[in-house]
Amino acid sequence: MTKIITLFIAVGLFLTACSSQSSTGVQVVVTTNILGSVVSDIVTCAGGTSTTLMPIGASPHDFTVSSRQSAQMAESDLIILNGLELESALEPVIENIVSEGGRVLSVGQFIDPLPVPEKTEDEHAHEEDEHAHEEDEHAHGEFDPHFWLDMSRMAKAATVIGEELLDITNDSKYKSCAETVSTEILNAEKNVQQQLVEIPAENRLLVVDHESFNYFAGAYDFEVIGSLIPAISDNAQPTSEDLAELVKVIQARKVRAIFVSTEATEKLADALRGEVGSNVKVVRLYEGSLGETGSGAETYIKMMKFNIQAISEALS
Repeated sequence: MTKIITLFIAVGLFLTACSSQSSTGVQVVVTTNILGSVVSDIVTCAGGTSTTLMPIGASPHDFTVSSRQSAQMAESDLIILNGLELESALEPVIENIVSEGGRVLSVGQFIDPLPVPEKTEDEHAHEEDEHAHEEDEHAHGEFDPHFWLDMSRMAKAATVIGEELLDITNDSKYKSCAETVSTEILNAEKNVQQQLVEIPAENRLLVVDHESFNYFAGAYDFEVIGSLIPAISDNAQPTSEDLAELVKVIQARKVRAIFVSTEATEKLADALRGEVGSNVKVVRLYEGSLGETGSGAETYIKMMKFNIQAISEALS
């Protein structure tokens, strides 16, 4: 009898150790630092570890990984992508890891993605470099990848991540932590929406640096009427015809501000402001990356609060 009791105790300790390992030992690698902020909150809450590949300020449209980062991806229990072909430069690495049995979650496909807006005939007529635009459309597919600018979609992404981690670990803490993070995002969204109510309907016009604010506009009742770079990727280049047409739109619609997210597009916006008048503001936002420490945009929720505050102040 003593031997049997001892055996049961040993088995119980073994199972406890396995359970603990599944809870605390999971290793997650996530591509973008915006998605990484949400993943980190979930995984840390549940006792796992996460690594974000893209540093602050990196553009997800052309980011490539080092050999060390490739090894981290291959050794992880789960790789989490934004998906929708945002990280197109990483596709060869991802495909290789999947072929070796690696597990990948592409979040974007689960959040009701928006199709990339089709260009009108007039817009196509102004394209001097048609080949470059075709490459941009091919690289980023049929869906817009910028879903994180809609906080309700990012809240949904958090629950999707929690379900995936539950399936991997069989640990309910990942699901409950994800639900907590999702609720925090939705509560923050309710608070910032109160700021947007004060913006008059006639001022809810967005001119942005590239075509990344369609989710934001749809979620918060704005209209995107133009972009400095008429493409989904921030790596494309505008033509002189594109910019001349944008000047006309800004003047005709009496646009109050141009919103940009990089130094390059800020310089372009400043030059454009010289054409339309100094009464048009150029306002910096965080779109493809979180901000540095001290920026007020160090986490996903802080980033969205920063952006909405800036937009509200510029257009109210």
